[in-house]
Amino acid sequence: MFFKNYKVWETELAGRKLTLETGKMCGLAGASIMARYGDTNVLCNVTMSAKPREGVDFFPLSVDYEEKMYSVGRIPGSFQRREARPSEKAILTSRCIDRPIRPLFPKDMRNDVSVVATVMSVDPDCSPEITAMIGVSAAIAISDIPWDGPISGVNVGLVDGQIVINPTLEQRAHNDLNLTVASTGDLVAMIEAGGNEIDDDTMFNAIMAGHEENKKIVAFINGIVEEVGKPKKSFQSSDPDPAILQEIEDFCIEDVKKALDTDDKNVRDERLRPIYDAVHEKFDARFEGEEGKIVYRGGARDTDLVCVSGDLGAAYMGLQLLEREREAGAGEKDFQPDFSGREYILERQLKPEARRDVIAELKELGIQPTAMMDVSDGLSSELLHICKDSNVGCRIYEDRIPIDYQTAVMAEELNMNLVTAAMNGGEDYELLFTVPLTDHEKVQKMKSAKLIGRITKPELGAFMVTRDDAEIAIRAQGWNAFTPEEETE
Repeated sequence: MFFKNYKVWETELAGRKLTLETGKMCGLAGASIMARYGDTNVLCNVTMSAKPREGVDFFPLSVDYEEKMYSVGRIPGSFQRREARPSEKAILTSRCIDRPIRPLFPKDMRNDVSVVATVMSVDPDCSPEITAMIGVSAAIAISDIPWDGPISGVNVGLVDGQIVINPTLEQRAHNDLNLTVASTGDLVAMIEAGGNEIDDDTMFNAIMAGHEENKKIVAFINGIVEEVGKPKKSFQSSDPDPAILQEIEDFCIEDVKKALDTDDKNVRDERLRPIYDAVHEKFDARFEGEEGKIVYRGGARDTDLVCVSGDLGAAYMGLQLLEREREAGAGEKDFQPDFSGREYILERQLKPEARRDVIAELKELGIQPTAMMDVSDGLSSELLHICKDSNVGCRIYEDRIPIDYQTAVMAEELNMNLVTAAMNGGEDYELLFTVPLTDHEKVQKMKSAKLIGRITKPELGAFMVTRDDAEIAIRAQGWNAFTPEEETE
């Protein structure tokens, strides 16, 4: 079977071949790497959520190192014949991988990131834990997840007085040092060690030997990133507005200092509680519900401009692609779906993302939308929602509707009307918004959104202007939240 995006890279680590491959397995993950070290094989997958997790004040990263008995040629023989719960070693390995990678993620990111390393087979001379660490690092590095890596890790031993990188099973039987070193290309990031009365100089030399080996693997991974790495996604920062933070600090800093002047935790908590309440009472209404910064769908006015982010119809065409391949493979055991050249529309269907970058660009350009909503049920439906709630009409121009090339090709293959798909397909989760006419020049500078029409008086109705200047009434052919009676009111 030919895999269009299949890539393999090889290098040497401690005299044994290290291979990283991608593009064959787990295509729906954010990134996937099969790491092979000797005969040890570890499948490493990473994925990030499209939205930040609400209500958390920490970075929600989970690292799972999965050991399976089949990886060492054994089958569970218990009554239930199932894999047991994670071993203590598996849990400690998950933590060992977590520690060097976690500090390299943005501190203000709250999107869930899941890392799973599954051991497929084990070579006793080639540590699956180290293989997993390197594979995970490569997977995150080539993914679209914001990360300041890569890292690498090695085991360092002291065998017969000699420093050895990744000692074999036989060497470990005569080993006086069990040292794990993880590092970036510049700095040592994590050390975990146990030894038999190792002197300081030997320990330092062992750490530096591990670091030098790590730098080679980091350079190796960086080469892979240059070849297949994805652009890093933007994310919603959790950092507070510095102006707000400063004002809150000025308001309560002296009270906080007095409250902390005790070594009794219960007393400290009791003193801080009324300070928290006072801060919320003073600032919540101002900064969480500040008038003029919340945009509803009922604020559009006559002469406003109509804009939409991204492109439309791609998610719908991705769904049609999945349906086509499912029907084609019905009843065929070894059927392989063909998604080549359609990766974009497939991703739009399977991995929709909130367009927070549009909000950031609007803020940067000083544009305050008058109405806004996401395009979940199709552009037609959302336009009618805005028109109804704002008591206005609209004119949308067919030749300005943004449509991706893959969407157009897929529509032609399926003999579907392209404009109908873009107007009514839904699930694009782009942003539809209106802005004052005075912001026309600012809107023209936007990279993430396009001007597609204008708001009119309500009596003029909602129409799409075709390429030959004909007007077609806009009808909600996708999901419509209004009843027929509500539409005709």
